[in-house]
Amino acid sequence: MEEEEEEKSGQKKRKEKRGKKEREREREREREMSLSSSTTTLANALLKRALMTTAGLTRGGSTISSSASWGSSSSHKGGGGVGRRFDAHVFFGSPLAEKRTVSSTRGTKSSAASAALSAHQPSEEEDEHYMRLALKEAEKAFEAGEVPVGAVLVHKKDPNDQHVIARSHNTSESRNNPLAHAELECIDLGRKALGEWRRLKDSTLYVTLEPCAMCAGAILQARVGNVVYGARNPQLGAHGSWCGLLGTREGEEDKVQALKTHAIMPEVNVRADVLGEECSELMKTFFKNRREQAKKERERLRLEEEKYRELLFKYDGVKKKEEM
Repeated sequence: MEEEEEEKSGQKKRKEKRGKKEREREREREREMSLSSSTTTLANALLKRALMTTAGLTRGGSTISSSASWGSSSSHKGGGGVGRRFDAHVFFGSPLAEKRTVSSTRGTKSSAASAALSAHQPSEEEDEHYMRLALKEAEKAFEAGEVPVGAVLVHKKDPNDQHVIARSHNTSESRNNPLAHAELECIDLGRKALGEWRRLKDSTLYVTLEPCAMCAGAILQARVGNVVYGARNPQLGAHGSWCGLLGTREGEEDKVQALKTHAIMPEVNVRADVLGEECSELMKTFFKNRREQAKKERERLRLEEEKYRELLFKYDGVKKKEEM
């Protein structure tokens, strides 16, 4: 009787465990479907704008046209906004707060409107505060064995009303998903928190590492208005390190090929090197530990192979003696 009860108890526990795994897989599928739906919506909006531009539609009797300038010395033209002219300047992290003021003009905006826009830009202290929150997320990734990149999305409608609406870190290894970058997760959580993804334009994305091309594309498609990052990403960065989807750093305009203006998001305000040393040090420590672990693993496998060969040698010797 006791054995039957133990067997029933074991079957019940295994059944509960399977049910829990099924519920987790179902939640993961729903999450991926939600992300896919958001991506489809963005693609449809881009296609609609491209068709309008190609057809040469007019509004208010004027042909749809636009031009834009990225960075402080390089400029290019391409299909973009409707009946507007954009002059977007990308500024970078600097010890001098006045060097990080962002200015942009649209159509007939007055200088007073431009000044109001500049007033919305966060101070150096605010940038560092939110970057430290992103660093905490990166440390979570570090502890979980993920590449330590963290991100925080801050929504700021006016200078007196700003708050964190999303936090995330890399989960590519744990979820076995190359798309599970901190920036993409933050954008998805942010649009859910706001209830309307187009409101992301009033948000600032703080991320500890220069966004890659995949995340930079999502930032443009989601119309995130501001990006602040810490460490450079020399191999894959999209702010002039590998490509210029988010523009380039000052004085490095010739390092990457110039791109046409993005059709629906011709301007993104970028500030770099905020707590750059701390963000970079965390990345260096992670990859140093990974190299040491890989070295130890190779050494372990070598010793196991030597033991196997030694045992095989002894076995062959004993077998020959028996045959004699």
